[in-house]
Amino acid sequence: MQQVGTMQDVQRICDTSKIGEIFISYGYLIPREDLTTIRHSEDIINYLREKCFNPLSINYREESYAIFLNRANLVIGWHQLSVGGITGTVVDPRVLLTLALGCGATSIVLAHNHPSGSLKPSRADEAMTEKIRHCCAMLDIALLDHLILSDTSFFSFADNGLI
Repeated sequence: MQQVGTMQDVQRICDTSKIGEIFISYGYLIPREDLTTIRHSEDIINYLREKCFNPLSINYREESYAIFLNRANLVIGWHQLSVGGITGTVVDPRVLLTLALGCGATSIVLAHNHPSGSLKPSRADEAMTEKIRHCCAMLDIALLDHLILSDTSFFSFADNGLI
């Protein structure tokens, strides 16, 4: 096993011209005390707006993201799950759960934007949330929330009793 201490070490180990598989690190590349703690939906929204969603394209097409957390609700990573069109995007539960298992997440937060500005969940949003919640439960991973963002506001499934 190779020791990893810096981002240069990670890049050296992950040189894709030498290996054809993914790299998983169980150490943090930033100090643990600098990891973001999620306590409520406002924390999630602030994190998503800072790290994930581009304010210049949030009104253009749908994107979906997952935030992965450890048992202490510290963000251990995030991933863009999909980029769709103007009216929809698809999340594959197998991809989501592969990522969650790979990083040792004990909980997940989903988020996607509605370019129209409407924060009302569609039937497809509700069905996808329930499907992913069920899949997560089978692996003892909590789906903490699913948020729908616009450029100015958000809707939380958890805050509205839908998870």
